[in-house]
Amino acid sequence: MKVLKGILKEEEQRLKEAQGSYEREIGKLPKGSVQIKKIKERDYAYRAYRKGERVVYEYVGDLKPEELKDLGKKIELRQRYEEKLREVKANLKEVKRMIRD
Repeated sequence: MKVLKGILKEEEQRLKEAQGSYEREIGKLPKGSVQIKKIKERDYAYRAYRKGERVVYEYVGDLKPEELKDLGKKIELRQRYEEKLREVKANLKEVKRMIRD
């Protein structure tokens, strides 16, 4: 049983490190989504995200299509990291429960 607890402690430490890593990476990436609004026959790019209860639309500026695509990829990467972070937190909770028993 002592060996099993040792393995679980190692797994807990690994998950905590992964959680910290994901949180740091998420902090570097933009949140929300890219919205294109058409105003007087011209397209304008905005980044929409939640700030508390309300949705904020932030003007991104005149971006070239490849820059806009890059922004979309960064937002998508953040969403994937957030999903992985949720999984890590769930696994960490489960490991802590097993160690306690």
